[in-house]
Amino acid sequence: MEAETRIPRIDIASTTIESDEYQLPSKQSNVPTPLPVGFVPVPTQAFREHRKRLKALVQPGLPRSATLAAGPSPSPIPIPIPFLPGARVLMWKQDPTVGEIGVRKAYLPNHVFPGPSDSRIRIEGLPQVVPNAFGDLIATPGTDAFDSVHTFAVVRETLTMYQRARAGAVLPWQWNTGGNTDPLHVFPHAGVTMNAFYSRNDKALKFFFFTTSAPPRATLFSRAALST
Repeated sequence: MEAETRIPRIDIASTTIESDEYQLPSKQSNVPTPLPVGFVPVPTQAFREHRKRLKALVQPGLPRSATLAAGPSPSPIPIPIPFLPGARVLMWKQDPTVGEIGVRKAYLPNHVFPGPSDSRIRIEGLPQVVPNAFGDLIATPGTDAFDSVHTFAVVRETLTMYQRARAGAVLPWQWNTGGNTDPLHVFPHAGVTMNAFYSRNDKALKFFFFTTSAPPRATLFSRAALST
C-alpha cells in the first residue's frame, strides 16, 4: 500500500502586496496614511524582508546545482562612468478631494537634491525633504513632506514637457538673462487664502490653502493650477 504524501499549501497571495493602484481612503487628503510595504522600494528592514519573501515564494531563481552546471562565470563587465541618477517619487493622480483618489509613482530623470530642488526649481517654506539612500523621495501622503514632493514633481514634469516640445532646448525663466541662473522658488504652503499665483518680481510660484467644512484644501492639490 502506497503512502500518501501531503505537501502543505502556502498562501502566496497573503505574502505579497504588489499593486500599482494604491487607493487611499476617500476625502482624507490631509491625514497621514502609511504606504503598503511593497508599494515602492525603500531602504528599510521591512522592505528587505518583503523582498526575501517574494524571492523565496513567488520569484525563485535557478537551483544552485543548475547554476553551477551552466559553466564558468562570464567575464566581468567594465565599470561604467558614474552618473547622478534620477529619483522615484509619489504624487497625487488628481485633486484628492475628487471622490476616490490614489497615489501614483513617477520617475524624475534628472538628479534631485534635498529640498527638493534642482538647478531650475526650488521648494520653499516647508521643512527640507532629503532623498533616501536610493536617491528617491518617498513620503507619506497627508504630510508636509509629501506636499513638497508632489508640488516639485508636477512643476518639474511640466517644465520637462515644454522643453521636450522644443527638441530638448532649455526653457529659461524670464529673469535668466545676462548670466543669471536663479531658479523658480515654489511655495506649496504660501499662506491662507483661496488663491495661487506666479510672481515674476519674486521669482516665485505660490500656492495657498483654505479651510472649508471638510478637511483643509490646498491649491497645490490641483494639477491644473500647478501646471498652468
